Amino acid sequence: MKTQKFTFLIFIMLTSCFTTSQFVYADDVPLKRDANIGNDAVNNTSHRTRIYIPLSVSFESGELSLFFESSVGMCNVSVEDENGNVQMSEIIDTDNGTEFWLDLTGLSTGLHYVKISYGSINLIGEFYVE
Repeated sequence: MKTQKFTFLIFIMLTSCFTTSQFVYADDVPLKRDANIGNDAVNNTSHRTRIYIPLSVSFESGELSLFFESSVGMCNVSVEDENGNVQMSEIIDTDNGTEFWLDLTGLSTGLHYVKISYGSINLIGEFYVE
């Protein structure tokens, strides 16, 4: 009986730790194809077609983090506000590394868009600054 209570207590503690830890991590910025850019085969495919994106983006504490699974060469990253005004634009070389952090502490509150392009790939994601 004591063992069952102890096991149950451990289970509750681990569950609560896992649940609270989910609020500590950065907000993921989901990416999708930008249908308004380019006329390439990637953008002309059906919306049901799944395309693997070897890149994850997150926004936390005024910092945009980009994590590439492998090098994609030169990559253009820009951040726009909801009115389309460019707030930041940078060209990064993924041949020199695959993890990048961009300081965005000066952004105004509201909805923002991150646009990422490399090769014939054009991606867009949205995030909210509080």
